[in-house]
Amino acid sequence: MGWLRLSIDSWRKYNISDRDRISGSIDISYQPSDRLAIDANIELSKNDYDATLVGLTSSDQTAFMLDASYQLNKALSGHAYFGKEFIDSEQSGSQVPDQPDWFVENENTVDSLGFGIKWQKSRRLNLGADYIFSGSKGKTHLTSLSPTPPVSAFPDLTTKLHSLKLFADYKWSKKVNLKLSYLYEKYNVDDWSTDGVNAGSIPDVLLLGESNPSYTEHMIGLTVVSRF
Repeated sequence: MGWLRLSIDSWRKYNISDRDRISGSIDISYQPSDRLAIDANIELSKNDYDATLVGLTSSDQTAFMLDASYQLNKALSGHAYFGKEFIDSEQSGSQVPDQPDWFVENENTVDSLGFGIKWQKSRRLNLGADYIFSGSKGKTHLTSLSPTPPVSAFPDLTTKLHSLKLFADYKWSKKVNLKLSYLYEKYNVDDWSTDGVNAGSIPDVLLLGESNPSYTEHMIGLTVVSRF
């Protein structure tokens, strides 16, 4: 039995291609009082795929997060955070083997924020709420050296997520805790590659006919925790 292996480096998947990476992060914590605490984080990453002729050639990522928590009194506390992330990449494509003749720049921005409160109403009962939002926007810029560009300009890609959680934690006895929770989540995606694209939308091409995973969900849960 024999094996034939054909390898073309310029077409390799980006996760197994040669890569030079420079990355770093900074964490800062500050507590101006016994009640207030502030944390900040910055992360940077730069990736170069300098041995790749056709495919992903570079990828840069910058992210920062600011988080704060505040203890109003012994019974009531709150927290909030805000984050932003930039993910940029460049790739080259080809209509002829091993000769790049079109190039794509991808610019993605992700915003996230959240806040929550926790209230110890009594020795037995704790109440709380948490809200989370995350939204992203992706831009694609295409340039071509060919007189017949492979594709036209792409629309922006957007996603939005809203999540709200309410909970009550009740100490039934020394060994039993009851937790009642309500979760609301709404997720919306605008993706030109699947919006309105059916299995037979392109002549002579059989597509999967998949749809965007947009949804709105409500969930109520009851948990019983027993210690032996």
